[in-house]
Amino acid sequence: MITILIRFLIISGGIVGLAYYLPGIEVSAPAPAFMAAFVLGLLNVTIRPVFIFFSFPLRIITLGLFTLVINGTILYVVSLVVPGFEIEGFLFAFIGAIILSLLSAIVNEFVGKKVRKPKRSRARVEYEEYEDEDDYDYYESDDDEEDCDECGKIPRDR
Repeated sequence: MITILIRFLIISGGIVGLAYYLPGIEVSAPAPAFMAAFVLGLLNVTIRPVFIFFSFPLRIITLGLFTLVINGTILYVVSLVVPGFEIEGFLFAFIGAIILSLLSAIVNEFVGKKVRKPKRSRARVEYEEYEDEDDYDYYESDDDEEDCDECGKIPRDR
């Protein structure tokens, strides 16, 4: 839950930053930026998958770049829905969508990562069972070490 709140606040700040740096995007107050971030998240969850599905051939032909057009369209729709958040044209929505996509990718990379423990190996090792130590063949010196593989003897220190 906290990661969603952090992402929401960073994207809201990104929308305010877009309004500051891009002349075609305007935010009248911080409240419309929060509302725009909320509506943008809502549209990305509901409408964006439908656009992505139906634009599959175009995305293949353009090697995925059509996704930026979809993001720009959604950002432009957000500006039509949220009062106090205005975008002058599709070009500014497209540029803003590229910047917000990069910001979102950076946020997703660093926020909410779980540290996972490595899985234990499930491989089982089977050992031969011996009744007593007389079943082992030992060798005493290091000189016989070369012969170990050939004769099947086991070193004493094991």
